Amino acid sequence: IQISREHPSLLKLKVIKLEGLKDDSLEYAKKTITEFFPHIKIDDIRLRDICNKVGGHPFAIELVLKLLNYGESPEAIINRLYTEDFEELSRRLLEVFFNHPNTTSEEKSFLLDFSILRGSITRECINEVSGGDARIFRKLIDKLMITHAGGLYETHPLIREFCYALNNEKK
Repeated sequence: IQISREHPSLLKLKVIKLEGLKDDSLEYAKKTITEFFPHIKIDDIRLRDICNKVGGHPFAIELVLKLLNYGESPEAIINRLYTEDFEELSRRLLEVFFNHPNTTSEEKSFLLDFSILRGSITRECINEVSGGDARIFRKLIDKLMITHAGGLYETHPLIREFCYALNNEKK
């Protein structure tokens, strides 16, 4: 898998469009609620509707569940986010998180700075970007904006591209 800021036609590669989980998205959402958000109470009909509206994409499902965890209603989420275009859905979903009252200006600044980095980075680099404030990236890990594996940190390519586009200080 190659992730690039270049248009696929310039890379001379075959492009495969990734699709969501389709019929398995409801089960994925239910398991995610059980594991990470046990206090979220939502019936299967509304949860299936949410899964369908986000195209069954696991990352989108996780972000929507995070919004439910923040206390937003399923109807409000669907009304605000629904679109047939997955790229537009991703932008809307990330915009909701980026501009959410639970996202601090320090977290926004960190995400903008972090978007310049294209690969996985070490804790030392995280400390440089965050100014040594570990609380910032812990909150962003909790919000699914940054992932941690094998001693390295990274952000989902959709998040990185979204923040990179907003970043006015790329140099």
